[in-house]
Amino acid sequence: MVAGFDISLERNQYAAGETAKGTLVISADKYFKVQGFKFYVCGLENTDITVVKEFVMQTPPIPRTYRESDAFFYEDLSTFILKAIGNVVKFDNGTTLNVPQRLWKVPFEFSIPKYAYVSYNGKNVSIIYGVIVRADKAWRKDVNTEMSFTVFNPNRLPIDDKMKDWWGTDIKIEKEEGINARLYLEDNKNIFSPRDTITGKLTVENSSEKRINHAKIILTGMESVSASDNSKTSTIEEYEQKVEFKEGDSIPFETQIPKEVNRSYRAVHSKYYWEIALKLDISGSRDLHTWTNFLVFLLLLLLLLLLLLYESIIYSVIINLA
Repeated sequence: MVAGFDISLERNQYAAGETAKGTLVISADKYFKVQGFKFYVCGLENTDITVVKEFVMQTPPIPRTYRESDAFFYEDLSTFILKAIGNVVKFDNGTTLNVPQRLWKVPFEFSIPKYAYVSYNGKNVSIIYGVIVRADKAWRKDVNTEMSFTVFNPNRLPIDDKMKDWWGTDIKIEKEEGINARLYLEDNKNIFSPRDTITGKLTVENSSEKRINHAKIILTGMESVSASDNSKTSTIEEYEQKVEFKEGDSIPFETQIPKEVNRSYRAVHSKYYWEIALKLDISGSRDLHTWTNFLVFLLLLLLLLLLLLYESIIYSVIINLA
């Protein structure tokens, strides 16, 4: 080994807004030079979608995977090398690193943005963070060293007007003849935190002879990703709770958000959001669904088919868990 690079951090988990500290160790058996040297920290959003498309003269169809990536956080750390051992280490043309023989230890630090995305490893998207060293070595294997770490965020994320407009709070309803229903959240609130209690009511106008058997509140965490011209939405989390129902009256309800749930976010190629839905099981009719959406910002499958004699009315609202 002519030269080696090793990265260490004081911890492998940090809160958004914290300062992370670590050490880069450069082991040089003798003088060496590497080109295209980069030493940096970054946060990446990576999406991948595998789809099967039927192309001409292709039997059977071959699955194809489409990927997208976005660096939402980046900071150059190479200046710490100059600060620590700049009297003997040289950068030629800004990216060529010249290092004399010795074991060199370079302390470094960086601040994680206050409103950084939370680390997430989902079905078709990942939010990852890492400290990375890359360089080209002539006639030898290139340098590619990385130290990953995770980020959690105890801060309530700010929601600007653009994001409010994008998520919205409108309730979409698919009506069944003789039954008209709407779901309301208390004070039209759509920003919540873990362990918060969501309260609201469902108003039902039932002029038919159909009997409403019972109601359920359903909290659903949804992952939506895109890659090239493809998109995919998946249910990641789901929580159910029965609601006492009295026909003819508005139905007050409340449900508590679990302590450990994924945080809502919206990035370039992906987003994570939550729906709160109230489902009515109605005798003698087909399935019926209504919904709205809610964002979930944190501090920190499919439903079973109903019996053919029942009808489900689902009302959902997007909220924010902050």
